[in-house]
Amino acid sequence: MTQRVALALQGGGAHGAFTWGVLDRLLDEVAQHKLEIGALSGASAGAINAVLCAAGLASGAGQADSAPRAQALLGNFWRALGERAFFAGNALLGGLAPGFFSGWNIDWNPAVIALDAAALVLSPYNTPFYSNPLTPLLEDYLSPTALGALNHNTALPVFVCATNVASGQRRLFTQPDIGLDTLLASACLPSHFQAIQIDADVYWDGGYLGNPALAPLVKLSSDIVVVSVNPITVAKYPPRLERAILDRINDISWNAPLVLELNAVHAINKMLARLPPGPGKETGYKTIRMHMIRNDKLMEPLGFSGKSNASPAFLAWLFDGGRDTAGRWLAQHAQDLGQRSSCDWKDDFDLELDVIDPALKGG
Repeated sequence: MTQRVALALQGGGAHGAFTWGVLDRLLDEVAQHKLEIGALSGASAGAINAVLCAAGLASGAGQADSAPRAQALLGNFWRALGERAFFAGNALLGGLAPGFFSGWNIDWNPAVIALDAAALVLSPYNTPFYSNPLTPLLEDYLSPTALGALNHNTALPVFVCATNVASGQRRLFTQPDIGLDTLLASACLPSHFQAIQIDADVYWDGGYLGNPALAPLVKLSSDIVVVSVNPITVAKYPPRLERAILDRINDISWNAPLVLELNAVHAINKMLARLPPGPGKETGYKTIRMHMIRNDKLMEPLGFSGKSNASPAFLAWLFDGGRDTAGRWLAQHAQDLGQRSSCDWKDDFDLELDVIDPALKGG
C-alpha cells in the first residue's frame, strides 16, 4: 500500500545536505510505490531541496517513474555546490577532512573568526564586487522548462517561505509563482546576501518565520514528515564557550517557528480527541499525524559556521548521514504512516500548553 505524506524541510545552509540524503532515501520508497509525496514546504536550503525534488518529480509520467530524476537533480545540485566552492577558494571550507579534536566543527577556524570580525563593519551592501553565488547555480539546475513544469497545475504543491523585511510577516510562495527569485528570497541570510526584491517588497530568509511552514500542508495531507537539521535538544548544556553559546542561540531561534506550529498541531489533536466524532468534524479541524526525521546527535557538534562550509567531503558526509537516518526512521516508523503520529510529543518537545493557531484550520 502506498502511503501519502507531505514533507516539511528545514533550512540550515550547507547542513541542508543532510536533507538531500534524507530525500534520496525517501525517493527510493517512492520509486518502489511504497511512498507518495503529496506536497512539500521548505525555507532557505529546505526550500531549494523542496523545489529541486518537486521539479524532478514533475519531469515524468508518475512519481515512481520520475523519482530517479529527482534524485539526480538533487545530487547534481549539491555536488556542483561543493565543487564550485572548492574551486572558488571558499575560505569556510574547513579543510577536506574533519579535525582530530573538532570534527567537522569550524567555529574556531581562524578564517571563520576573521570573517566574523570583518562582518562587524562590512555588509553585503558595502562589500566590493558583491554577487550572490546561488544565482548561477540555481540557473543551471532549474531551467525555465523545469520551472514551467513545476508551476503547471498538475505539479505537486510546493510552498516556499520568505520573510517580508518591511512588515515582518512571512509570505508563502506557491505555484504558479515559484521562480529563482523566490528561492533566492527564501535563502537570503541578511548578513551574507542583499535582500531580494519581488514586485514592490523585499525579502530575507524564510527560516525566521517558518522553518518550515506547516500550515499549508495540513489541508493537503494527514501525515506530515518534518526533516530537521537544527538540533532541537542537545546533550551538553548549558554551553559555556562564547561560540558554543551563539550556536545554541542560533538553534533555538531557527527552531522557534517550527516548535510553535508543532505546538498548535498537538493542541488541535488533543482537542479533537476529546470531542465526539460528529462535533469534532464540525470544528473544521482535522487530526494531523506528525513525524520527524532528525539526528540531533549527528548535527549538534557541527557548530553554526558549518552552515557555510561547502566542502565536498563535508556535504558528502552529511548526505550519508541523512540517508542512514532516513533508513533507520523508515525501519522504525514506516508502519506508523497513515495510522498514528510517530513523534513523542512529551519526550521530544515537552508540549503541554494548549495553543490553537487559526492558520492551521483545515479546509
